[in-house]
Amino acid sequence: MHKCISLQFTQALLEDGGGTGTTPPAAGGKSRVCNEHLPQLHAELAAEAEGSRLDGYGLYAHALVLRELQRPEAATEALIRAVVAVPCLWSAWSALTELNPGGIDDELSARLPRHWMLDFFQAHSSLETQQNASAITMYEALLHDWPGSAYVQGQLALARYNLREFDEAQHAFELILKQDPYRLEQVYMMPILFPHWSHIPLLSPPPPPPLLTRHSPSSNLTSRRTRTRTFCT
Repeated sequence: MHKCISLQFTQALLEDGGGTGTTPPAAGGKSRVCNEHLPQLHAELAAEAEGSRLDGYGLYAHALVLRELQRPEAATEALIRAVVAVPCLWSAWSALTELNPGGIDDELSARLPRHWMLDFFQAHSSLETQQNASAITMYEALLHDWPGSAYVQGQLALARYNLREFDEAQHAFELILKQDPYRLEQVYMMPILFPHWSHIPLLSPPPPPPLLTRHSPSSNLTSRRTRTRTFCT
């Protein structure tokens, strides 16, 4: 299992441009770096999965390997098992949406855990598939239960922007930034969505990413990869 984890980390480095390999076209015509260890990873993880020795995180890792091997149905099955085992594993829920842009059929949907994360997943899927009116209804219900969630507020703002409710969307983004001036998620798109944003007198743009606290997840990930590459060389 330790070898699987090591090879999965190699996969992460390759996806980030830190390795070599072939670049077959992926879905949508985009090129991607191919990890030569994927078949070995799949063989080892599949054996563990068949023996019911993978927890939710292991099932999620297996799903990522299956996705890279262009096996979306098997990857979806692994992701469903992952969220059943660990309902709060949002990465698995997000991957489910990405793998099933047309939505999950009723048979698979019935197997999803009846957990509060299911409400977030359904709202997220609606927003990703441009069902914006439905997404707004779902996120407003979530906001009632999670009134301080900047994530829910940001998703609502995006849905309103998609419906061309620009004033409401901009106002929502401004409120989020006032509550959390160092927030990047969702808010980083403001200069793209609203080109005049930097000229709003009541709000100045947050510091650029390199100046953000080193304790942020993105900063930690970048520093870990830098240290790993330095060590490996």
